Amino acid sequence: MSKSLQKDSQFNGLDTNGDGIVSDAEFEQSERMIRLELLRNEDNKQDAQLRMCWFALISMLVYPALIMLSALLNMERAATLIAEMSSIFFLSVGGLVSIFFGSQAIKKNGNGIK
Repeated sequence: MSKSLQKDSQFNGLDTNGDGIVSDAEFEQSERMIRLELLRNEDNKQDAQLRMCWFALISMLVYPALIMLSALLNMERAATLIAEMSSIFFLSVGGLVSIFFGSQAIKKNGNGIK
């Protein structure tokens, strides 16, 4: 007795050759495609995190230039306000970057639990 899938089954898409039978090879191919999609998603996530990290580091370099530019344009009040915000800015951006690198190190080396 051969087995068949329901008319609107979610597994009908696995039958790539259209013979009405989902073979082991077709099932394995679908698993490989799912794993490949998961790897692509993980890679995109890592790329986005890396871009975020670079943006944060570049902003830490640009921030002092913003203070100097404000002072050069005789906007002393703006320069003072920006300088007053710098401590929390550098603390939060530094924390963000350090958490990113720490999580990457833990992911690479394991979490230390034996």
